Amino acid sequence: MDTLRQRVRAGIHFTLLNRVVVNGVPALVALAAVRVVPTVEFGLYNVLLALSGLVGKMTSLGWPESIARYVPRLDARQEREQLAGFLLRALASRFVLTAA
Repeated sequence: MDTLRQRVRAGIHFTLLNRVVVNGVPALVALAAVRVVPTVEFGLYNVLLALSGLVGKMTSLGWPESIARYVPRLDARQEREQLAGFLLRALASRFVLTAA
């Protein structure tokens, strides 16, 4: 059985690897795009990327934080129907707000 220290260490390693991948891959894509795409189009791409991130944050309404808090809680209590309803409402509201 793993000790708490081993589990924390494994979690830290996974988190660091995740950060490298999540931040490194877009950086490599951007470097490749700079060389291939004309300057004006690359600038437009960056503006649209920033706007999509802003709209995504504005339409999330705190759902990521709520999911991180309530999904493990409902799962631990074996409340599968409430968990399914909660996730369905989260996805539906995000879809409606993003599409609007």
